[in-house]
Amino acid sequence: MRSVRRLFILSVLTTGAVAACSSETTDQFAPLALSLSLSPTVDTIFVADLIVDADATSLTLTAQSLGHPVHTPSGVEWSSADTSVAVVTSGGAVHAVGIGETTISARVNSSRATATIVVAYRARTLSISPTSLVGLAGDTVQVTASAVDVKGVLVPNTRYVFTSSDPGIATVTATGARTARVLFVNAGLARVNVSAAGQTASATGTIQPRDFLSVPAVGAPAGSTVVSTGADATCGILPFGRAYCFGRGSLLGVSKDTSCANDLGPAEACSRVPVRVAGQLNFVTVSVGDSVACGITADARAYCWGSQKYGQVGNGVTSNTNSVTPSPVVTGDARTPISLMRVSAGGTHVCGIALSGFAYCWGHDDVLQLGNGDSESNDSNLAIAVGSSAVWTSISTGLNHACTLNALGLAFCWGDNSSGQLGAGIDDLAKDRPVAVSGATTFSSISAGSYHTCGVTTAGVAVCWGDNSRGQLGVPVDETDASNVPVVVATGLRFRSISAGRSSTCGIATTGVVYCWGDNSFWQLGSSTIALSDSPLAIGGGRTDFTSVTVGLRNVCASSPSGLYCWGSSVLGALGSNVQGPRQATPTKVVVP
Repeated sequence: MRSVRRLFILSVLTTGAVAACSSETTDQFAPLALSLSLSPTVDTIFVADLIVDADATSLTLTAQSLGHPVHTPSGVEWSSADTSVAVVTSGGAVHAVGIGETTISARVNSSRATATIVVAYRARTLSISPTSLVGLAGDTVQVTASAVDVKGVLVPNTRYVFTSSDPGIATVTATGARTARVLFVNAGLARVNVSAAGQTASATGTIQPRDFLSVPAVGAPAGSTVVSTGADATCGILPFGRAYCFGRGSLLGVSKDTSCANDLGPAEACSRVPVRVAGQLNFVTVSVGDSVACGITADARAYCWGSQKYGQVGNGVTSNTNSVTPSPVVTGDARTPISLMRVSAGGTHVCGIALSGFAYCWGHDDVLQLGNGDSESNDSNLAIAVGSSAVWTSISTGLNHACTLNALGLAFCWGDNSSGQLGAGIDDLAKDRPVAVSGATTFSSISAGSYHTCGVTTAGVAVCWGDNSRGQLGVPVDETDASNVPVVVATGLRFRSISAGRSSTCGIATTGVVYCWGDNSFWQLGSSTIALSDSPLAIGGGRTDFTSVTVGLRNVCASSPSGLYCWGSSVLGALGSNVQGPRQATPTKVVVP
């Protein structure tokens, strides 16, 4: 049938539809210095498997003489270089004949113009990849579209048009013939649409806020910590498990050459704004100590970074160098990567809870803080088991001690007890294995600080024990300078969680208000007018949407659905506010660049 149609078209062209002239002169009245052009110069006729008369396009011929437009001469000779692909009429109408490419010419005397005509199958399908776009506001992703014909071949010379359903959420810019760059502008949902060769396709974009999480991600182990503050450094988790840190350079988890002044020593590397921890790891929990920081990924692998002086990174290395980027924590002679559900970084040691519920520690052991029950001070650069067969659900590591909770909520501690921070009612300076906290109180959470420890009972009562030289136990300093058994914080408040730092303490009340007490040398109690407070003070004007709080060496950070807020010392950029300064009493939101 196609051959019969081709003969018909050719016969029409030879009888006058195509102006064919055998002589060089096609129009003796044409202007001198004639210049011709065809538009479009390239065109595609898309056809189905069966070509019909409607499969055609039109070319427009324009002329100039001596640089000025003139009427198109009447004696135009049109021709097709390959009449098996397409033929052309005397009016410039091009009809498809077969699949392929040909050149259409229009000639007047010695002047000629050409256009490329492609005959291709229409796209049977149009696809865009990836079809699901996820990321944070500020991210960019690349998409690629493909228009494919009935033969499974990319349709040539196809114009792809990319658009966004909501430019306020995502914008799209073409970067190539079939590619585009999508910029996530704000959190929300948007579709990236593409049209080509008569087909349409779309990808769905889900954009999360570029902000720290206020609660653990779905699927994270119970009790996961999404923000943690240590010695002038803080780390937190954003959506999709991205860990960002700011402050002291050795605890960032990424190389940083910016230098900051340090009132406690020489200038050192720092970051005044959050930077992403190296390795593209998907973290579900983080913990920052004095010399080391750690995290657990979604596949339960533990990683640490920071000082390796006492083996506290847990990677089998002991040296005076830092592990700048995350290194897997290993255990045993085979140095097998350990799987953990909880991790807590302390002064120069780290402890965690394995999936089995057993506790492991690594790093410095000068006051038996590794708790392995050998009565000897032996540092370990490998994770070693705590000397107890008990199963634990929660763990917190202080400067030189650690505390855990079992499934019943009973608290046990080990390591340094120089200020009674083990809470066992004993005078021993240290214990090499877990000892029960006095009183058989059941706790919902526990937090080990430098020389004191605090917990929240299952009734929501805050209790603390250990050093009280700055009022960090929440009881009058002139009455109690230390306690080796738990004492109730002097308030009628009920708490959801608590965090013990160097010499101050903060907690989240059941109302969502943050309260802090203890040392205020760096305004970590949210006040610029007092030296300390042995009773809780409300932070941030009493706002009620805080979900967690973490106290470090001399600064505090608290999470809320609207973001992360920090206050206290800003030395080394510890507040993440792009400011290097001494201290700040007002909670300031941390902006992730």
